[in-house]
Amino acid sequence: MALVVGGVGLWAGVVPAWAGAIERVEPADLAATPFVSPGSEPMALRGWVQLVWDPLTQKLARRFYSFWDPIASLDLDLQWLADDPAADGPGSLDGMGTLTFRRQGAPTYDPKGAVAQYRGEVVAGRANGSGEFLHVSGFSYSGQWRDGAMHGEGRLSLPNGDQYVGGFASGKRHGAGVYIDATGAIFDGRFAGDVPDGSGIFVPANGLPYRADWAMGQEISGTRLGLGPGQLDYPQLIDAQYESYDDLRIGVIAERLPRVSEFAPNPLSYTSLSAGQTLEIFPDDKRLLGVWKGTMPIQMSYEEKYEFGDYNYSPSFLGAYQRFEPVSLIFELENISTDGVAVVGAFLDVETSKRDPEPAVQLRSLANDGCSGGESFHIPRFRFDNFGWTEARNAEINFTFGSVDGDVEGTGFSQAIGTFEQSLEVSVEDAMANLGVNSALLTSERLRCTDMSDERQCLAEVAESGNFGELAGYLSLLGTTIQAAATGTLDYDWTDADGKTRHKSSPFSTELAVGEVYTEAECGEGGEVIPVSHDPFVFKLDESGYRIGIPIVDEVAAGFTGRWRVKFSAPESSVHEFRLVLVLADGREVASRPIKLLYFMPPKDFDPYG
Repeated sequence: MALVVGGVGLWAGVVPAWAGAIERVEPADLAATPFVSPGSEPMALRGWVQLVWDPLTQKLARRFYSFWDPIASLDLDLQWLADDPAADGPGSLDGMGTLTFRRQGAPTYDPKGAVAQYRGEVVAGRANGSGEFLHVSGFSYSGQWRDGAMHGEGRLSLPNGDQYVGGFASGKRHGAGVYIDATGAIFDGRFAGDVPDGSGIFVPANGLPYRADWAMGQEISGTRLGLGPGQLDYPQLIDAQYESYDDLRIGVIAERLPRVSEFAPNPLSYTSLSAGQTLEIFPDDKRLLGVWKGTMPIQMSYEEKYEFGDYNYSPSFLGAYQRFEPVSLIFELENISTDGVAVVGAFLDVETSKRDPEPAVQLRSLANDGCSGGESFHIPRFRFDNFGWTEARNAEINFTFGSVDGDVEGTGFSQAIGTFEQSLEVSVEDAMANLGVNSALLTSERLRCTDMSDERQCLAEVAESGNFGELAGYLSLLGTTIQAAATGTLDYDWTDADGKTRHKSSPFSTELAVGEVYTEAECGEGGEVIPVSHDPFVFKLDESGYRIGIPIVDEVAAGFTGRWRVKFSAPESSVHEFRLVLVLADGREVASRPIKLLYFMPPKDFDPYG
């Protein structure tokens, strides 16, 4: 059931919620998706048959799989998608992949049919090694597995917003760990059998921290020792604006969206991590964060280029633009008092909103389109695409040509490429000429091989042609394209939101098209990506001390929890620090713990093809 309330400013200083919509999460909705934690019940061996695409025969085939189901009592349908289809085989699941748990009979294209997913390593039909389990309730575990159970180091997020980071044994919290509940209260100590057991430090959301001993989840009387300044690793919150109430608590959960099917874009979900008493929410995409905020190599992989079967529909490592949906947050009010409470409104108390213009640059090596009908070949080019919101200045590339197996050899090259805001193509013709490559011939005609089906013989004929100079021994063939590896860095300056100049160096290792072997190509056309519309509340940019009105009007009975799903967006990539405040009919204002949201949104008008 959806509750949509027209947005108006409920209090002075509150920004009207003109476009926002609120969806009440009813108890019946939760009951329709029962939840079982992996390891809380015996596993059962499940077998099923599904249609898979066989890359060897280039046909659909029926394949039997089996897997030890850790949530077998839910009796869900299973669907397996191997990361490497060519290495996948029938029988017990084995290798890296994604196992989706779906409601019985739900079609694969129905997003509501996916209940849970396991992404990671599988050995002999059981989760083993590194993997992540996600459930639509908000439960997630990312870490180590052994024989189908959480075992080793990992991070656990519970449906109510609580989080745990630490050791696990046979599916239960065990060993050293840190537990942070949705209000920001922290327990840092030893666990056994899923509960505190041993020495630990407790930091309440409001109150004085202390050290004590616990046994089977209970604090041992007489062991409590108060901790003063300098004795605590977690800075305590000091906030006089809002009072705390022991019988009311607010939880904030970042909703993670499962992939609908292997043929649809993987939606950008958000995840959360407790940093002390602050809840940090950020994109659940290691590849995106690694390029945008880290030092992950920026070249597109083969899989990213052809994610949807056609290079034209995945022009970036980000995937289709349609996957960048508003962030979906679930707010909940747990009422453990003896009286019901009436919520008459809510707002985000935004401390600060600041745009994050840091460039998110990718590298694409451009090759000729075999369907263009032309006989000529263009000299190798890099193409840099920037999905951030500020330009890359004083940019230069430093690279070396070498072999595709990573053994880089030969002369290093440095080439200034200036400033670019969105896209820039860079020719490496001068570097190729220095290596003795016959650019004039390669750009005027395509080469021919005696037998295109014999890759080794074809490469030998290409090398013996004398047109590739020092690169002759480091060539590979992808279809009809002759390639050579290039490894290096893209270095540039950029300006942050405070006007400070920063420097970034992004590594890359890619294959450049250095020639073409003539062949007849058959071409087709792809499908259309259908955009999805949303109705979010919108953050401001570069403003502080403002409020966003969220017209929640509801009643939460004693002993119950009220839940509401709300979506947020911003015009640009940005960082927002805020609290959710619920206003009760008796005049009380109940605030959540501090929240820091890192939001990513590429420019909508950016055409990666330029």
